[in-house]
Order: sequence, then C-alpha cells, then structure tokens
Amino acid sequence: MSRRYQVGFGEAETAEAALAQAIAAGPPPPGANLALLYASDHFADDFPGLVEAVKLRCGIDEVVGTVGMGIVDRGGERFDKPCLSLLTMALPKDSFHSFGPFQMGWEEASPELIAWTERQALSLALVSADPRTSDLPAMLGDLAEGGHAYCLGGLTASRRGQAAAGTKVSHDPGLSGVFLGDSIPVSVGLTQSCVPLTEAMAITAADGQVVKEIEGQPALNAVIDLIERDFEGDFAGAWPRLHPAFPVLGAERSDYLVRDFVGLDPDKGWLAVGELVEPGRRILFCRRDPEAAATDLARMADVVLGRAKQAPQAAVYVSCVARGPQLFGAKGAELKILRERLGDIPITGFYAAGEIAGERLYGYTGVLALLS
Repeated sequence: MSRRYQVGFGEAETAEAALAQAIAAGPPPPGANLALLYASDHFADDFPGLVEAVKLRCGIDEVVGTVGMGIVDRGGERFDKPCLSLLTMALPKDSFHSFGPFQMGWEEASPELIAWTERQALSLALVSADPRTSDLPAMLGDLAEGGHAYCLGGLTASRRGQAAAGTKVSHDPGLSGVFLGDSIPVSVGLTQSCVPLTEAMAITAADGQVVKEIEGQPALNAVIDLIERDFEGDFAGAWPRLHPAFPVLGAERSDYLVRDFVGLDPDKGWLAVGELVEPGRRILFCRRDPEAAATDLARMADVVLGRAKQAPQAAVYVSCVARGPQLFGAKGAELKILRERLGDIPITGFYAAGEIAGERLYGYTGVLALLS
C-alpha cells in the first residue's frame, strides 16, 4: 500500500468545531490508520475527547499527540488561538506502534511493543513528554536504546493543564508517542537558532557553573576578543545575543547544547554559565538573533532534504515557544522559511517547552522530521 499523508487545520472557539474544520480541510486518505493530533492549550481539557472524536470520525484506531502553546500550520505558527492540527496517514501494516504514557521507562513496554521493535533495524520515535516527568533524560536514553530509535519531539507546553496521547490518553506526567519502523523512510534534523562564532575551545579551569580559564587564559578574555572582532566593541549590544555552547561528543558540528550566561566576574575574568562544567570540556560561543536563526533554519532544512533518500511527503516540526514571532520578528516567518525549502508538503507540529532530539533535551531549537 502506498503511503499517503493529509493534514488539516482548524481554528474555532470549541474543540468540536475546530476538529470539524481540520477534517474538512484535510480529509483522511483512504486506509488511514494513524493520526498525529496537536492542539493548542486552549483545548487541554478537551484533548481526551478530541482523541476519541478523531478515532470515531476518521475511523482511525491509533491517535497520538499533545498540546502546545502554539500550533504549526502551513500558513505559519498560531499562538494564543484555540486551534489544532491533524495529520492523518495511511501506512503499511505493522509499520508503526504507539506507546505510553511511560512514567518509568522502557520497563513499561508491552511484550507486543518489545517484539515489534526487535523486528526493526532502526525506528523514529515521535514523542511528547510532560515537563513534570521525573528523570526525563534517562527515560529518553532508555527509550532510544530499548526501541532502537531516534527520538524526536518536545515537551508539552500548556497554561491550562497537560495532556498527551500514546497508547492511552493521560493528563499525568509521562512520555508517549509512536514508533515509525524502518520501512518508512525518514530524515531528521535540528536547528539551534544560532550561528557559531568560534571553534570549540578547551576549558582549562572551572568550578561548578563557573568557567575560569579557556585555553589557559581568563575565560572573559575570549568573550571580549569576540565582541571586539564581531560587534565593534559594543559589549551592551552584544551581550544579550551571545551564548555559550557545548558540543555534543560524537555528533556533527552543528549539534551543541546552547546555554545562557548567568554572570561574570570582571576582576577575575570568570564567566558563569547555565551548565555544570569541568576542565577538559569544550566550549564555543554563538550568536542568537533573528538573522542567525533564519540562517540556521534554512541550513538545517537543506541538510535534512539532502539526507532524504526519497522525496518527502510530509513533515513534523516541533519548535520552541521562544521562537516563532518572538525570535523571527514577523508572524509566519519561521514556517515561511521551511515552506520555501521543503515545498508544499503537509506539515504539522507544535511549539514546545523544550525540544527532544536523539536522547537529549534542548531549548530554543527546532526539530524536523521528513516522512517519505
């Protein structure tokens, strides 16, 4: 059976009306058997009912998804609107398996899920996680290892209560989603909202969150040199745009953990960062602003397209609540870049309180999966 994807978006005062709009805008393809449902947090309390309504109205038994502060739509991001996005898929039999919510990890996996993952060489886990979930990084590692999977998704973002769906719908903390098996070609990527301004350098003295020396020199010297070189010495203007970052070992150059500066000691030349550091770890500095974010988003989209072995038919994009208009400066600018790069394919996603790529939690990022 050929894979087919269809997306619909709905915006209305009631969850029922928004779902009706979404189904009318994107009728499920023949044989649809999986749905991704992302709703704004206006519908957090309605989410369990929405899941059941999708199953009933679309004839789809497997519905996964969550709520976010914003929803991804072809026309751009939608914030502070009662809305939802529904991606319906007609996938080969036995090519996917929903799971969760897990509160402890892979030990909660059913015998059926374990048997399914053992038949896969590699899978993609589209995941959503409640930010209240305890020891989430360890759970992600456990899920990736046990399910032979690359995890991609985000943390539920809601002002009105959390809700997510996997095998079951839950308002409780946990990790849930769906595995897509190796028969479904996927290509994934991560954008950091940043452009690196330096190569990675060795931290030679540190204590806790304080970076004392970089390459044997006071840590602050590296930042001062950078500001003089790239910002014409405008320390006040540069400081909010500069961020320390820490490369992920064994990953591509663009994969690094971006953190904030939390203080400095000009007398000693020390920097305090939002990360525990130790001598021997490597650090780089990057710039985050609308121009840098747009440049890196376009780069990431091009890289993911280049990795795709077949023409993509749909996309899932999860972005940080601090991105969108808050970072790109104009409504719809973030999604416009993706549309220009990816073409007019069905796209869904949500704005999260933290993004998941691989086994790690990120912030200020966007994560993309292309499905063929």
